[in-house]
Amino acid sequence: MVVKLKWLGRKSMVQQKERNDIRVLKNKVLKQIYHKAQSRKDLIDYFTVRPNTISTIINELKEEHKIGEDQVLQTGGRPIIQFKLNNRYKYYGGIMIEGEWIRGTVIGYAGGVVYSCLHNNSQDLSGGAFINNIKHVIRDLVAHTPGESLEKIKICGNYFSSDGKYFSSGYFEKDKPIEIFPVLAEGFNVEFSTGSGIGAMVMAEKMIGKNTDNFLYVHLVRGLS
Repeated sequence: MVVKLKWLGRKSMVQQKERNDIRVLKNKVLKQIYHKAQSRKDLIDYFTVRPNTISTIINELKEEHKIGEDQVLQTGGRPIIQFKLNNRYKYYGGIMIEGEWIRGTVIGYAGGVVYSCLHNNSQDLSGGAFINNIKHVIRDLVAHTPGESLEKIKICGNYFSSDGKYFSSGYFEKDKPIEIFPVLAEGFNVEFSTGSGIGAMVMAEKMIGKNTDNFLYVHLVRGLS
C-alpha cells in the first residue's frame, strides 16, 4: 500500500492557523454580542485584536444575518452603532423521542439550558395521537422560550424514514407513512429538522461548549446503540 502525504508549506500552515483562530474568535464575538449589544470599539477593546480583524468578523456575521445594527444616541455626541444578535439565532430547541417519553429542551446560543421538559408519549401510535404528543411538547418549548422566539427545533429518535422526511410506517400499523414537516408546521412558525440523538448532542456541544472546531464526542449508554 502506498500512502501519499501532502506537505503544507510553512505559509499554508500559518494561513490555516489564522483561519482557525478567526473561526474561534468569531464564535466568541457572537457570544459576547448575545450577552449585551456591542459597538465595534467595545469588541476591539475586549478582545484586544486589530480593528480590521473585528471588521472582517462583523461583516461575515451580518452577511449570515446573525446580527443586526442599532444606532444609540449619545448625550452631546454622535450616535454610535451597536451590534445585537438577531432573535432567531438566540435559542434552539431539541426533542428526543424515547419510547414512552418525549423530552424537550431549549438552549441559549451563549450557553446553558433555558428550559427542559418531559412528557408521556401515548403508546397508541396509530392515527394522530403520536403527532399530537409531539405538538404538545413543541407548544411547551415555544411557550417557555423568552419572547417565544424559538424558530428552530431538531427532532431525534428512531421514528423516521431513512431520508428523514416521513414518520416510519413501522410505527403506524394502521396508517401510511406520514410526511413530517407539513404536519408539524401546522400552527407553528418553527423550522424543523430531524436527525440522530448523538448528532444533536454534538451540535449542542459545538454551540455552547468549548470554543474549538475540533473535538471528539463520546456518548456512553447501556445496551446496543
